[in-house]
Amino acid sequence: MTDQQSQQASSIVASSAPQVQASQQSSHSVSSQLLGQTFNPLQRRFNLHLASVNYLAPTANVADPIINIQGDPLSEKRIKDFIRFLPVVHWKSLSVELIPLQDASITLLSGRVAWIPSVEAYPSSWKEMSDFPTVRNIVMGPRHQSGFVEPLSLEADWTYGNQRQLKPIPLIGGAPKFSMRCRITPLRVCGDDGQFVNLPVDNNARCYNLYMVGEILASL
Repeated sequence: MTDQQSQQASSIVASSAPQVQASQQSSHSVSSQLLGQTFNPLQRRFNLHLASVNYLAPTANVADPIINIQGDPLSEKRIKDFIRFLPVVHWKSLSVELIPLQDASITLLSGRVAWIPSVEAYPSSWKEMSDFPTVRNIVMGPRHQSGFVEPLSLEADWTYGNQRQLKPIPLIGGAPKFSMRCRITPLRVCGDDGQFVNLPVDNNARCYNLYMVGEILASL
């Protein structure tokens, strides 16, 4: 081999070495990305059925039936089991979702909701509900006869004593619980004669499902 041929061979080896190294680095980078997001056993999301809201027809004894719904997420066994042996736990998010069912399109729901610290009693009347600082008025129904009813998400209110901290138990206030008082009435529509009439609704017709949805963060 001549001196010129030896120099060319050395040049080829020298130039190919960085290319091999770069290829190895790129392969390592891609493999780490394929791992994806790691699982965090200290973070858990819950979606719990809270209640069903049915239409109640007026009677001779009860002309204006009121529906009363109460829900404390910490009373749920799945949540209690998850946080039982964890020393520090917080709510990352918490809400109640109202999901319309078929008969929601022929009814109108109106009422009030409030998030209340777990250390306080649930409101037992419209007045007590109205006096609570986190009270909110809600109305749900179709925009027109047999129209679509939008779902509604009621986020927890983290004020007036409602605390995100579950454990250790806070000295002031407590974890929020949900209270709702409402009435469901038949949808009124204009008939062919120009008079407004109520659409027929079966007694105990199921109009909405309520779900308690939340995410919990814990640390050891």
